[in-house]
Amino acid sequence: MHIVKVPYHYKAIKFGATHTATCHDCHTSHNVLPKNNPASSIAPQHIAKTCAQAGCHKGANMNFAMSGASHLSAHIEEEPLLWFVEKFFIVLTLGTMLALCSYILLDIQKRFGWLKLGTKAVTSIVMFIGKIMYAVISKIPAMLRFLKHVLID
Repeated sequence: MHIVKVPYHYKAIKFGATHTATCHDCHTSHNVLPKNNPASSIAPQHIAKTCAQAGCHKGANMNFAMSGASHLSAHIEEEPLLWFVEKFFIVLTLGTMLALCSYILLDIQKRFGWLKLGTKAVTSIVMFIGKIMYAVISKIPAMLRFLKHVLID
């Protein structure tokens, strides 16, 4: 049996959530069928009812069920804009963390002098981090032009 490990529910279970849907909540325990089978609980004609069952997404309608809200990760590879936005936020998050950690290390060095690397080594590290941040920031206008082209043009 193929297990899809990208949806929200799988990730929630992996990180220890105890009140989230498991495979049999959507796919039933004894009648596991592929989504293209009309008798399947996850077939398009049944998916809204499956999502709206007690203890899940109360009031879920067909728009919610078919939007991919719980299986968004499965569609990221198919949609270039979603892929781009996901990668942009990964780079933004990592860049921000790198800059903040660098600032903290430099502040500790200035206050306590615990890094006896010498001025040249510290300058080299700061310049390297600065070049990485400049490379990321310099790509933002191109990213915005791409988004404008995809969304508006």
